[in-house]
This record gives sequence, C-alpha cells and structure tokens, in this order.
Amino acid sequence: MRVGLLAERLAQAGHDVTWWTSTFDHTAKAQRFAADRTEILAANYRIHLLHAPGYRTNGSIARVRHHRRIARAFARRAASEPPPDLVYCCVPTLEVTDVALQFAADRDIPGVVDVRDLWPDVFLGAVPRLVRPLARLALAGEFRRAARIFRRASALLAVSEGYLRWALAYAGRGRRATDGVFPHGYPTDMLPPNEVAEARRRLEAAGVDPSRCVCSFVGTFGQTYDLAPIIAAAGRLWRFGDGRVQFVFAGEGERGSAWRALAEGLGNVVFTGWLSSAEIAALVGMSSIGVAAYADGAPQGLPNKIFEFLSGGLPILSSLRGEAEALLAESGCGLTYPAGDADAFADRLATLVNGSELRRDMGRRARAKFDADFRADVVYQALVSHLEMLVARRRPVARAGESSRTDAPRSPARWG
Repeated sequence: MRVGLLAERLAQAGHDVTWWTSTFDHTAKAQRFAADRTEILAANYRIHLLHAPGYRTNGSIARVRHHRRIARAFARRAASEPPPDLVYCCVPTLEVTDVALQFAADRDIPGVVDVRDLWPDVFLGAVPRLVRPLARLALAGEFRRAARIFRRASALLAVSEGYLRWALAYAGRGRRATDGVFPHGYPTDMLPPNEVAEARRRLEAAGVDPSRCVCSFVGTFGQTYDLAPIIAAAGRLWRFGDGRVQFVFAGEGERGSAWRALAEGLGNVVFTGWLSSAEIAALVGMSSIGVAAYADGAPQGLPNKIFEFLSGGLPILSSLRGEAEALLAESGCGLTYPAGDADAFADRLATLVNGSELRRDMGRRARAKFDADFRADVVYQALVSHLEMLVARRRPVARAGESSRTDAPRSPARWG
C-alpha cells in the first residue's frame, strides 16, 4: 500500500512514474499473472510486473529464490528502459534493492532506499537465541549486502526514527539533510461508502457482532505475531459466561491452524480469513478496540496496523515496545502489555472494557493523533516533496540567459 500510494501521488503531481514489482501477491501467496505484464494506469504511470515462481511460506528457500529471480529479471528488463531522474526502492527486499541501486549507480542518478522492515536482522528473531550466532554466520552474505545497500544509497528514508537509526548504523554515517522519516500514511477516503456498508453486512453474516465490544486483530498469522495470549483471555471470559467482548481475527498465515485449534469451542472468537480493503474498513468501524499482538522480540517499530486503528479512532492494546509503546503512552490512545503475557493482556482489556469513558477518550485521542501526523495525504505529499528536492539538487542551475540542460526534464520515476 505504501508504494502504491506514493506512486499515485507522484503521478498526480505530474511526474512520470514507472513501478517495477512482482506478479506474485506476497500476502495471498498467489500469482496475479502467469507471465510478465505491463499495466498502463495513465499516460504518466505504468506498472511493470515481473514473473517468477512464488512460495508458500515466508521462511523458505523458495522465497529467497523468488526474490533473486525478480532481481535478475529487473536487471535484464530495466537495462533497455530510459533512465529516470531517481530510483526509489525499499527494504525489503535486499536482493532487488541491491540490483536497483547498481542500476542507479551505473547511470549516475540518485538511488533512494526506504526502510520498512529490518532485513536481515529480522531473520535472527525467528531462531532460538542459542543458535543465533550460527544463523548470523549463515546469513553473513546478507548482512554484507545490507551494509552495501545502505552505504551506497544517496538518501535513506524510513517509516520510523528507530528504523532510520538502524539503517544509518549499517551505513556507518550520521544523518544528512537528504535522509528522512516518513511514517506509514493511512488513507481514509478511498472506498465508496456503499462498498463499506456491503462489507459490513458480509461481516455480520460471518458472525461479527457490533453490539458487543469487538476486539479486532488484522494482519498476517506469521511468526512475529502472537494471538495465543488473546485467545487465552477469550477462553477465560467464555468459561465465566462474560459475553460482553467478541474477538475477531482477520487474516491467514502459517500459524493460523494452531491458533484456530486453541480457539476451538470458544463462541466469542471469530476468524474471518483474508479481508478486502472494504471489509477491513468495515471491521475497524465495527470495532471498539484494536489489538496489535506481536511476539516477544518482534522487530516491528511502528507497523501499519497501528495507523489503521488510529484512523478508526480505536484505543489500541499493543505488545510492542519502543516507538509503538511511546506513541500510545504520549498520545494517550492505548495500553501496552508484555508480549506473551495472557494475564497482563486480560488486565489491560478489562481496564478498557469496564471503563467505557476511558475507552471513548482514548478513541478520540487516537483519531486526533492520526489526523495530525498520519493521514496519507499529509505523509505522501511530504515524501513527494522530499523526492523532488533530491532530484532538484542533482540538476545543474542554468546561468542567466541560458536554458537548463533539457527543456523538459525527466520527472522522478520510482521503483518499488
């Protein structure tokens, strides 16, 4: 969503945008197309989709092969394309970003890296602490690749201050004026009201009951998330006959089967599977509390679901420490519980469920914080202006009486 919103904003500003991406949908684990494809969205906005075999699980060799094949496909296809004024690429993924920066360096154009996840550090959190030194040794090439990427980038951007500091440490340098923090901007006006209303009817038919205090989680059922404490709390309420709260878990992933088994027989738990954008918006609107349920040691700093809940004016129960905990505390719009601690989660949940006025106050503060700092139109307009600044710094200034290098300079293009 981040790169798509940025691409749209760049095109709306009159820039020429070429977005390179994969045909593979990494969330649904399905191919969009069976071969390379180009989609023309506007005269100045196109998407080149590159095909490579997909993968079933995130922590697999097949995923590594996919990223490497996309990197090779980009290098091959992009070589014949007119060079843009700027290359914008993201971590993840390391393989494709590495090739994209080489493409930029070969043409002496700025290469911007936007940090959205802590690769390869995140992989160390997926293995037991005792074997992490061995894992680091096995991933030595990826750690070297990360250092090379961040050193070569003309500018480093990130979704949070912590993520930017992490990238600068790899780069071995201090912060420059060309670097910046641009959080995930969340859109609120992209969906027609009738679509959201219809999505709400589908969710009610699936068992979501907005007359209760709906406590919702939206995300991937992966290794860095942990719904077990929430399901344990749901079990206690169910056994004690307290039906005030309903827990709705939207998503799918490798841990889904285990969590469904934990929740078997609990009438206050609903698994919806994957939801569309309209269904997510409807669920947020039907919810009273948003849950950011992360595993101990999860690397996320300020993930998108925090802003999703803020946009809906929901108080948030989160297990993330660091920047997320500080945001909730300073803004007064949520509570933090220790990751994996079902008792602590149940205690924080009771505070919100029993304190309806506190819950409403937190909700109002959540929406106010979102409007001030995390609206998509605000965030991505600022990011567009930053990219424009980077391009302007590279263009020679014409002397009086002379024209610039080109009558119609190329506009910033992005790679994503």
